[in-house]
Amino acid sequence: IPEFNHNTLQALASPGGMPHAIAPIILDAPAVPAKNRRRAAETMHLFTEFHARAQFVDAGGETPLEAMIRAATLGSWTAYYIAMLQGIDPAPVEVIDIFKERIAEPEA
Repeated sequence: IPEFNHNTLQALASPGGMPHAIAPIILDAPAVPAKNRRRAAETMHLFTEFHARAQFVDAGGETPLEAMIRAATLGSWTAYYIAMLQGIDPAPVEVIDIFKERIAEPEA
């Protein structure tokens, strides 16, 4: 969540603000360490202050590792189904392929 905080909150506070079409979802779980849960809660407070339509979703899990795996799985499947509902094939990742090709090239 620290990298998410930096990038997302900076966008939220930028002059153009966050587009209203975006509705961030913060995946949380009781098993997540207290420091991370505090960051998530404060992030939600800032979203509220900036009128962003954010919400918490409990990913579940009895241990921090299980919570992370469940959140990653939930996030991945959610992204997949949203793409499918939009008529987008989520399999091609052209921009990632371009990136991988470029970093695989020897430096000049």
